Formats: sequence, C-alpha cells, structure tokens
Amino acid sequence: MKLRLVAWLMALGSMLALAAVASASQSNTAGRLAFDGREILTFRATVAGFSPKQREGIIEERITNILSETEHPPLRAHDIRLVRLNNQVLITVRGHLLVTVSKLDARANSGTRQTVGLIWLRHFRTVLPGASPVPKKNAL
Repeated sequence: MKLRLVAWLMALGSMLALAAVASASQSNTAGRLAFDGREILTFRATVAGFSPKQREGIIEERITNILSETEHPPLRAHDIRLVRLNNQVLITVRGHLLVTVSKLDARANSGTRQTVGLIWLRHFRTVLPGASPVPKKNAL
C-alpha cells in the first residue's frame, strides 16, 4: 500500500513539474506586436498575469479601437505621447491608454521604464499615423 502511494505521489510530482516547465516556457514566449505589417515592439515579460502573447493581443485590440475612434482628424505622430502618471510610464494616443511600460518590461529590455518607453514611443509614432484600423496580416 505504501509503495503504491509513493509511486502515485512521484508520478503526480513529475506531472506537476512538467506542467510548470510548459507554463514557464509559454509565458516566456515573446509577443511580437506588429500592426499594418510593421513590427512595433516585442513583449518579453509576463505582467499582471498576462503572458507576452496575451499582452500583444490586448494592445492590438487597443490600437484597432483607438484608430477607429481617432480617424478624424487623421492621427499624427505628436498625438502619441509618453506620459508619467502616478509613478507609471504610459504611452497614450489622444488621451487613450495604449500601453503601460512596467518595471518588468524595463528589466526584460535591459533599460529603465523611461528609456524603453521612449523606444516604444518612437516605434508607435512611426507605424500608427496612416495605419488603417483593421491591421494587415503581418509577415512575422
């Protein structure tokens, strides 16, 4: 009886270890955010329980919504801003939240929130003006 219990516990422990490894590898999969076929940034960190891939999907949806709401007048680069608010670094588009640059993002990109935010801001300013609300299939 004890031998059977020990074998069962070892099997359960092995399954849990494999599940943890699989979960860690999924959450560490980079989320490459591209819009209108052009790469903007790569999420490398899980933040607030959202994997890089999940964060990519959330931001794609935000971009689509923002572009739909801000078509008139057309979006310009200076409409996209880096904002510090309550010790957070945010990128906004005409007052709409686009993305928060977290401490984990900064660490994963070997920089500070401010420097990573400035890099992301430059990429958003290059891609979003002139982009259509419905993204083209990316070639990534």
